[in-house]
Amino acid sequence: MIKKKWPLPFFIAHRGASRWAPENTLAALTEAKKRGAKWVECDVQLSKDHVPVIFHDAILSRTAQHPGFLSRMRFQKIQTLDVGSWFSKKFTGERVPTLHEWLQCCVRLKLCLNLEMKARTKKQAGLLAKIVLAELEKFTYFNEKKLLLSSSNLVCLTEVMQDEKKRRCGFITDKKLSEKKCTALFKKNIVSLHQPYQLLNQRYVAQLHQHGFRVLAYTVNTMATVRKMKAACVDGVFTDALF
Repeated sequence: MIKKKWPLPFFIAHRGASRWAPENTLAALTEAKKRGAKWVECDVQLSKDHVPVIFHDAILSRTAQHPGFLSRMRFQKIQTLDVGSWFSKKFTGERVPTLHEWLQCCVRLKLCLNLEMKARTKKQAGLLAKIVLAELEKFTYFNEKKLLLSSSNLVCLTEVMQDEKKRRCGFITDKKLSEKKCTALFKKNIVSLHQPYQLLNQRYVAQLHQHGFRVLAYTVNTMATVRKMKAACVDGVFTDALF
């Protein structure tokens, strides 16, 4: 049995159109729309002073070319970081978006959103979920058909699912799930499982479907892998490429 379905395309833009623009930036979000994306995925985490920002890594060095952890930096400093020039000189000066800016842009572009919540401690997870929910309350656009909240942190997801709006949630894991774990997740009202494409085959996906989950694969960037995932009957893939 699969839980009540909602409109979800096969291709989901991973961190925006991150093959053509720097990941998790408004430039990548705009490019995703230009390339026909209906859904985009991004990552949200908290600055030291608890501002939710769109950024993937715990450490700043790869895309911001700055040492240290994002969670130990205040938002005022984060605003000064250049997260575009590592990708191309064309994007020099691109900034780390706030969650509010990202949501505003999704509304303007009429994009649906998979928002991945990234937290590394139990305390941080609960706080992040509360802040994300408060931000979402400012936008009537994000109804149950246009939003999926996901995390590898079950504290985040539990906090979200206690909210009266009962928003859809997906669990991210790079481990194969046992029957017992699947049953426990289903009882928590998790609607989707997000797993590396390398784990997924037709038999395993069928087992997950029998437990009622949608199955989403990451990160799929070749047509050969697209064909494998379609053969495995996954429900969608996260991709930088937007084929």
